[in-house]
Amino acid sequence: MKNDKRNLLKKLLIAGTAVAAAATAAAVVKKVRKDNLLAGKDSKKLPRKKNIYIDGRGISSLAAAVFLITDGMYEPSSIHIYGLPDTSQRLVEYGSAQRSFRRLMGLMDAETQDGLFVADMLENMRFSAVPEIKESDRNGNVSPMSLKPSKQIMRAVSKCIARISRMSEDERNNTSIMDCFADVAFFETDLYLFIETVFSIKPEYKVSELIKRIELLTQSKPQAMGALSYELSVAGIIGEYLTRQGVSIMPNALINSADISENGRIAALNIDNDGTKMTIYLNKEDMLIVTAGDIYDGASCGDFSNAAPASENLPLSELWLSLSENSSQFGLPLELYEKESPVMEFSIKDDDGYLLNKICSFADADPKNGVSVVFSETPWKMMLTSAPYSKNEEYEVEIEFDDEIDIPFPMDDEIEQPYINVRCIRTDIEGDFIDKTARTCTGVELLYELCMQMGLTDEWDEILEHIDTVLIRYYPYMNASMRTHSPHTLPSIRPCANCILTGAFVNTEDVPAASLEQEIYSAQCAANILTGKKNRKVKQKKINLNHI
Repeated sequence: MKNDKRNLLKKLLIAGTAVAAAATAAAVVKKVRKDNLLAGKDSKKLPRKKNIYIDGRGISSLAAAVFLITDGMYEPSSIHIYGLPDTSQRLVEYGSAQRSFRRLMGLMDAETQDGLFVADMLENMRFSAVPEIKESDRNGNVSPMSLKPSKQIMRAVSKCIARISRMSEDERNNTSIMDCFADVAFFETDLYLFIETVFSIKPEYKVSELIKRIELLTQSKPQAMGALSYELSVAGIIGEYLTRQGVSIMPNALINSADISENGRIAALNIDNDGTKMTIYLNKEDMLIVTAGDIYDGASCGDFSNAAPASENLPLSELWLSLSENSSQFGLPLELYEKESPVMEFSIKDDDGYLLNKICSFADADPKNGVSVVFSETPWKMMLTSAPYSKNEEYEVEIEFDDEIDIPFPMDDEIEQPYINVRCIRTDIEGDFIDKTARTCTGVELLYELCMQMGLTDEWDEILEHIDTVLIRYYPYMNASMRTHSPHTLPSIRPCANCILTGAFVNTEDVPAASLEQEIYSAQCAANILTGKKNRKVKQKKINLNHI
């Protein structure tokens, strides 16, 4: 009997120990999973009850969804995207294929419509597709631009940059370029002219953005996009990847506003689904990702016979504007609108390359290599660019690759209408040949001013026979992030507990504002916040003007 009791007690003790050990092990496993979850390493995926609602009108918000799936191991079915970006106004940026962008494309293992892997293509490109940039003065004299200032100016500018490097971020954001460089003849250099026309930098803008763009020039090269229809392909590739992963995308549904509770959290989303109104109430675990504007929002368009209509206080993002009206923690979007002199661009569809050949003859350039001319002394500060072009079916754009990859980019013989793009950064001043501001000109008037700057007076009638399309766009938010504003104009990336902002107007350190790289970097930061990862600080290299 005693032995039976002892055996029973022994079995109970063993069972109790096993249960305790199992409970301890379960607690340890739970803690490990929780730690891994926060670190973005849990292969079991994040809990599906935590839904991520995304305002999908910006590339940055779509990119955030990619990072959540690839880096955060997030369950795609828990991600809900409303709306898709309008990429028709996106333009190729100088030096835009940077670290965050490359990483995004690599994570998706993205392919172009031609079956080329984007990441491999970008990694193997060495050739700069940007042609030699030339400058035309008021007398029509054309010469190559020299981005390397004289030694005397270089020393003076280097001292200014050294002084700026000792400033705090707040000081850089509240100090104008004019205040820093007025005494060193910097504004007379080709280097400043190039930065001014390419990035639309003006002397009254803040010095922090000038430094970031000089770093962009000194540390990277513009990438040859070749056959990639650049921004359009990016948006398409991201959307295709997310659809393939099982993400819920409702392209015709838009989140127009959100209700904010007394404690500052997002309580509900108000959605217009192709005319049908619907409301989604957020659970405690749910999150909202919002695109805080885009530099191409609010664009007004014109054509050959019509100037772009004037417009004021166009919202960058209806949802962001709605949130800001409810709480100042979301920033002040309406302060970003530029009324006086918004950047404008007009594109010329050239029949048979007639005008392009005239331009190349004027600039002593070869159409096969592309052409880029800065009209430095014109009132509008125009910069003309055209991609490599040839009607010869045997001609190919030669781009160097590593030995493992040999990808030619043939020019299609059927492409008989090259596009010439012209940017004007001073649009509130009358032209030399048109007694109107660029802001109020029709397409044919803009074309006339351009042609007269090149002395094509006798060819004007024939040019008109070859040109029937001029598209105009004005961008009232293009330079919003570069201008000096009150400290609360641009919001932080996480304005409240269950909302994260991405896009062109979110504060991200070290990356040039309102660039494609900054938008993708903000998306990566947003995903890191949700998965508990730390953001990798962008490594800065000291500017060396000798390398420009």
